[in-house]
Amino acid sequence: MVQYYEKQCYMQDFAYNGRGPDAYFWVNEGPRATRDGTTVPHPAGELPASPLEEFSGSNEVVLTLPNDMKTSQVGNLSVWCKRFSINFGDIVIPSRRPANDE
Repeated sequence: MVQYYEKQCYMQDFAYNGRGPDAYFWVNEGPRATRDGTTVPHPAGELPASPLEEFSGSNEVVLTLPNDMKTSQVGNLSVWCKRFSINFGDIVIPSRRPANDE
């Protein structure tokens, strides 16, 4: 389950095996993950962002978008390997998101 707020995405039961050598949460304006995206630090505010470690599947993840970015500007959220430009999994964010100020 994924919920969207003005500056945050909340994911329940997120799983990732941690095997990508340079993988990050990544957002793109369009509906597909591309190398032109933006890193979303996790945990929020960790700069520079560290590559993702394993998530067991029982994790709740809250991502806070960087800078002045809002979910209304995002079309895709992925786990992206910067080094090899590989998408390890993604979701298309619907163009109509709930109006919520969180």
